[in-house]
Parts: sequence; structure tokens; C-alpha cells
Amino acid sequence: MIRSLALCLVLAPPALAQCPAEQAFLSCQIGANGKWLEVCVAGSRVDYRYGDTLWSPELHLSDHAAQVDYRPWSGVGRTIFEEVRFINGSYEYRVHGALERALTAGQTDRASGGVEVYKGGARIAALDCAPQATLFGWSTALSDAKWAAGLKWNPGTGTWQPRGGN
Repeated sequence: MIRSLALCLVLAPPALAQCPAEQAFLSCQIGANGKWLEVCVAGSRVDYRYGDTLWSPELHLSDHAAQVDYRPWSGVGRTIFEEVRFINGSYEYRVHGALERALTAGQTDRASGGVEVYKGGARIAALDCAPQATLFGWSTALSDAKWAAGLKWNPGTGTWQPRGGN
């Protein structure tokens, strides 16, 4: 894991990222248009930024960690895959990140990600991150923020539930 995180940090464009690597869910340059995408956890807030630069993004959404729909990795398979969703009116932004773990020594883990945009339930765009400019460090920042908001993941139901209940 440390090796893969180090590789992802080297490949990521730190000058354009707004959040530290340990708080980034995903940070990347979109391969098709060269724009930047970042989802960052800052305390109890989760921020989505998209645009030519992340310092003055075209779209910036921010929500409380308890409100974002986050699907953590199931723990099965060699590819770690997670998704977080943001709602903005009739639009939904599904940001996904993945880390394909190396099978043998000498190979490196590969990070990937992107965003799918839906309007009224219909997918209107799917943008993939450029592989050489992707940071998906697979941190616990988003799970920790959900936990701090009083929620725990129930893998049996695939939902976040209040920590006090069974």
C-alpha cells in the first residue's frame, strides 16, 4: 500500500490539487478535455471541484459527509473500487476511484478514476481520468468523516446507518 500511494503521489499533479493527498478521495486530470477533477475531505465537509484549475473551478459542490452517498470498497478482489455521489439540483455526479493492485513484485499498482454525470436519472457524460495524472490513494478520510458524523457502514445492506443501532 505504501508503495502504491507513493507511486500515485508521484503521478499526481500536486501544484493543481487543493487538498493534501491524505484528504483526497480522487484528484486527476481528465484525459478527454484536460480539465481537473478533485474530491476532497476536509473535516466534516466533502468537496467536489471540476474545471480548468482547481483554485477557481467551473463547478464546486460542498456537502456534509453525512449527506454524500459514499460506497466504500467491499474488500473483495484485487481492484479497490469506491464511489461517492453529489447531487446538484437535477444533476448527479458519480465520482469513482480505483486502485488495481500489482500481482507480482516488480509491477506497480495502477490508479484510475473518473466521473459520470446524470441529469434526471439519464447519464449525459462519462469522463475518465488520464492514467498518468491520477491520485487515488485509497485513504480512510471519507469513512472517518462518515464515522465522525455518527454513521457506520453496514456491508450486509450496503448502506450507512446510525452507529447507535444494530
